[in-house]
Amino acid sequence: MAEYGKPQSVFKEKSATSAEIKWIETAAKRGEQLTLQEARKQIKKYTTIAVIFFVLLFGGCVNMISSNKDDPASRATETCRLTADLHTSEQGASTYVFAEGISPTKALLHFRHPKSGRTWTTNYFCD
Repeated sequence: MAEYGKPQSVFKEKSATSAEIKWIETAAKRGEQLTLQEARKQIKKYTTIAVIFFVLLFGGCVNMISSNKDDPASRATETCRLTADLHTSEQGASTYVFAEGISPTKALLHFRHPKSGRTWTTNYFCD
């Protein structure tokens, strides 16, 4: 039994995985001598860099494909949605949930009854 405040056991170092062994062997072919700890640090560093790169790459591709907010139709649809949202909120509708842009001249208002939870929609026509 260990004394209070002192560690009970010293952690044993894990044995090398196959990926770590390959990393060390590749470094040896290049003429470098790596310890297991150095290999683990390098693998972690390069894995983190690769993950960040692919997330940025994938996020950029999705953004290019999915969002085309510069065309006039989508801007007008968003303006109509925001106008419907503002007007409905100003009227003080307690059952109002959100507005959905359908077209440059129409938005769909979503409502929910506070007690029953029943939902319904109403068209909002923009000028």
